Amino acid sequence: MSSQCLGPTLSQGRFLTERDQGRETRAVLVNAEFARAFSRTGLTLLGGRHQGLCGDGWSEIVGVVGNVLKDGLERDPQPAIYSLPDSGYAAFASEFTVVARTNGNPRALAGSLRSLVHGIDRSVAVDNVGALSDRLSASLGERRFSTGAMVAFAGLALALAMSGLFAVCPMT
Repeated sequence: MSSQCLGPTLSQGRFLTERDQGRETRAVLVNAEFARAFSRTGLTLLGGRHQGLCGDGWSEIVGVVGNVLKDGLERDPQPAIYSLPDSGYAAFASEFTVVARTNGNPRALAGSLRSLVHGIDRSVAVDNVGALSDRLSASLGERRFSTGAMVAFAGLALALAMSGLFAVCPMT
C-alpha cells in the first residue's frame, strides 16, 4: 500500500509494505474506531503484539488509518483491521473489496479482474463490479429522496402560507 492509493489516510505509524508479507507475526493496520475502542483497554496499540486479531496467530499493529464509511453515510464507522492477504487470511474473511483505478469503463476491467482473482483462488466469487461514482450515488439515494421530499413539502407550506396571507391581507 502507498499513501497514493484510494483509501484511508494514515494518522499514526506506517502503511503495510511487501516486507510485511509472510512474517511470523502478521503486521496489521487498524482504523481510528478500533484504536478508540482498543485504547480503553489500556493495552499498547502501536507495536504491541496481540493474539487473535487476525485468525489464531499473533499480530502487530503497525499503523492507524482513518475510518472508512463502507456501510454508508448513515451508519457509524465500525472497528476494522486491515492486513495483507496470505494463505491463512481467507479462512476467516468472508468478504473482500478490491478497488482498481482505470481511465476507461470499469465494467471492461471486470473480466481481467475476475481472471486475476481466479488465478489466485478459483473458489472466490467476483461480483458487484462497477464505478465508484455509481456506488457513491446509490448510497446517497435515500438521503437525496428525503431531501427532495422535504424541499417539496417546504415549498408547498410556503405557497399555502402566502395564499393565506394574501387572502387575509389582499394587496390593493
